Amino acid sequence: MFCQVAYYGTPTTMAVGVVGVGGSGSSVQYKVIASNSTFTTTLTELRKYVQYNVQVLAFTRLGDGELSTPPVRVRTFEDSE
Repeated sequence: MFCQVAYYGTPTTMAVGVVGVGGSGSSVQYKVIASNSTFTTTLTELRKYVQYNVQVLAFTRLGDGELSTPPVRVRTFEDSE
């Protein structure tokens, strides 16, 4: 399972972290995007039929920015089998 995440409004000079947290903290995906030039990324290896709260955070060596709010809620699909 995967989820495509698009974001905007983050300066290209800043690295970005994308966080996806599954229900009850059962599944966490964290991805750092060092080259912030495409404004999109894909979270992979997500569990099936789990609701994830996805947030974006920009940061530099000087510190973190604010997490995007509110979290975007997405649910992965069930298998078709």
